[in-house]
Amino acid sequence: MTWRRIAQSLFITVVGSLVAIAAEPDQGVTPTTPATVEPLAPPVPFLFRHNGGHLEWMEGVPNALTGGVELMYEAIALKGERLEFAFGGHPASKQLVIDAAALAPGPNGPSPDRVLFDSRASQLPLVGFRGLFTPTAIVITRITAIDPAAPNRLSWRAVLKQPGHFAGELKSRAGWEPFAAWADEIEIVLRADLVGDGLANLRFAEVHFFGREKRDGQPRQLVRLDRVLKPLAKPEDLDGLEMDGAQYGLQTMKLTIEFAEDGSFGAYKPGVATTTYGTWPEDLRKRPRSLLAPAK
Repeated sequence: MTWRRIAQSLFITVVGSLVAIAAEPDQGVTPTTPATVEPLAPPVPFLFRHNGGHLEWMEGVPNALTGGVELMYEAIALKGERLEFAFGGHPASKQLVIDAAALAPGPNGPSPDRVLFDSRASQLPLVGFRGLFTPTAIVITRITAIDPAAPNRLSWRAVLKQPGHFAGELKSRAGWEPFAAWADEIEIVLRADLVGDGLANLRFAEVHFFGREKRDGQPRQLVRLDRVLKPLAKPEDLDGLEMDGAQYGLQTMKLTIEFAEDGSFGAYKPGVATTTYGTWPEDLRKRPRSLLAPAK
């Protein structure tokens, strides 16, 4: 297996969880004149490795990379057994963008029943949520509604299935802070801007966490998110951490966190029945549920 760098005239730029954009000859889409968007960092080449499958640069045609797939954008890594995806058009560009994608596990992935999403080493300026996630699958869907005030903006919804325990860092107003958490499902709303022939300003807009209802012999389990005093040796150690062992945290069935324009953790919205503990930062806003509802 060899790493490939896609030439600039025909390349994919992956955005976080398998979201991509590809330069492509005109497919009949008439681009509008895009508004000027100032990128905060230059475009980053996307590298990928796979053992088999097929790739066609055509709108609406299913593609599949198989036999073990690795994707890198900047320092964000995604790994699995199989990646399926399809391109679609965008009125603000001649380029094709990923409309839908799914990363599945298998024997040639990081584990037979888990995929990997690792953003711990990312230095992208607006990505305010770094962590290591090992869900059972990742499913991406493009949000096709276009904001007339921001026609260059692209948005996707990335769903991480059954990630379980995970840990990493949240960007606060004070800097990067360690956290540990558990969730049965995570939904990330990603945004980026079309700039020239690439993407810029990748950021997380919102992250929704969902607990698990009682099912398949498993008990009901709440989302838990703790700002820990120091990084845990492994994420599973959260189960043995007393509430007073965290600077602050909460447990609830549904939790939404919202990121500010600079990428920092700006607001949170807990579920109906929530246990909070510790000392929460004064500048961290608590949203009423009616103002910031999870999409699920």
